[in-house]
Amino acid sequence: MISYDIPIAFNRERNILRDILRMLGFNLIHKSVWIGKVLLPERFVGDLIKLGILDYVEILEVAKNGTLKSKNWFLVLLLSFTYVQHRNGKQ
Repeated sequence: MISYDIPIAFNRERNILRDILRMLGFNLIHKSVWIGKVLLPERFVGDLIKLGILDYVEILEVAKNGTLKSKNWFLVLLLSFTYVQHRNGKQ
């Protein structure tokens, strides 16, 4: 799962990141939150560094299902994660 909060000054770089995520097979599930079942290429982080946006991107790995396997529960978890970011000033 990849989430980002990239400043408006990096619009071009944000668009490049979106294109890369689509090419890798990620899907947008919420504003600035992408999910995919693909191993990120090693150069992905290097590309984020070159674009100057690594500090604005969070990459999370979900390694296994928890006790609740419902897709709805996963969506609730993502929305809660987004709410916590918003509450902490990371819109």
